[in-house]
Amino acid sequence: MSVAISPSKRVMRDSIRQYFPTGRTLATVLTHVSRGMAADGIIAENAADLAESGIVLLPQFAIRDFDGSDSVNRIQWHGDSGRSVRVIPYGAIVKIPWTVQDSSLPELHGVLIASFGDSGAEITGDIPPMIRADVAGNLSRGSSADVAGTSRRGRTFGNPIEPSILQAFSRYELTRQLKRISEHGREQMFALSGLLNPYARDAVNGASLRVYREIHGLDSDTSAARHIIDEIERDSVLDELMLGTHQADSVVIRLIRRVAATDVTVCKSVMQVMATAIWSGAETQVRHHIGDPHLGRVIRRLARDLGYFAGNGDVDAGSVLEAYKQEFPDQRVGIGRVVDALTAGATVNTQITAFDIETDRPAANLADTA
Repeated sequence: MSVAISPSKRVMRDSIRQYFPTGRTLATVLTHVSRGMAADGIIAENAADLAESGIVLLPQFAIRDFDGSDSVNRIQWHGDSGRSVRVIPYGAIVKIPWTVQDSSLPELHGVLIASFGDSGAEITGDIPPMIRADVAGNLSRGSSADVAGTSRRGRTFGNPIEPSILQAFSRYELTRQLKRISEHGREQMFALSGLLNPYARDAVNGASLRVYREIHGLDSDTSAARHIIDEIERDSVLDELMLGTHQADSVVIRLIRRVAATDVTVCKSVMQVMATAIWSGAETQVRHHIGDPHLGRVIRRLARDLGYFAGNGDVDAGSVLEAYKQEFPDQRVGIGRVVDALTAGATVNTQITAFDIETDRPAANLADTA
């Protein structure tokens, strides 16, 4: 039996295939980001106070085979707040249990052993599944991920999908190494943001069309929809989605940090979690840009139930407000919010004035048809 896929989900799926980074790229770059955030935590807690120590760098994402495709799963490291960076003293042998859960594959468990002493630094025990491997401990060391583990300053951190140990023989060296890991993580965070830009742009364009359809009551399959905002406004929405504002980090940067540092993707597709969040965030930003309140869709539905068509000037906002109060008696909403919902996107036909460069006079007035 085939499962029907909504037009919106189908468009998102096609956009993921065309514009989204590969699973191996995500596993690689997110591991760097996770390590950078873990290093920040160690520095903030003043935990880097050992004269001689080893810095254990752990992979944050496992890559398993699922019907010939890569399945990227978060590795849950137990102990020490689940950090992907651990500091161990000289002479220590540390056991680090781990779990990998996948909604479509068997759950895996293991214990990785990190040691640092007279014989040097060594990783033994069970190693989570990596590229070209689906058995704990069967690491293909000759493999590589899509993005090299080298920062813009040329510092090589090795293949980030396998665990390793950096050696520090003084407090100064330990702190310096942790700061390098932190810096590299930030660089990779912004690099991933750049890799996500083509998908985010497509998400903003799609959101602009979807919001137009919803406001004007058009079917989701119709090809008659126009953009609710013009190309210049879509660029502005994309900038805010990717870069944020002076007051807050962007939706995408917050998403990268959350995926890298929390268990939000356990038993879920890393790619799907990130893609859905950006897709949803793009629509939220578009609606905010046109002044559509949070309850806008509900208010417009009530207006249509009353026989009004949201978006024209013949809607009685007072009647819509009364209908809202009857359906949601416990919620408070004012007439201003109702008016905002009924007039959202009213300036969709933006007038653009093109100037003749030689005469410095208006050449034509063009209605935006983007």
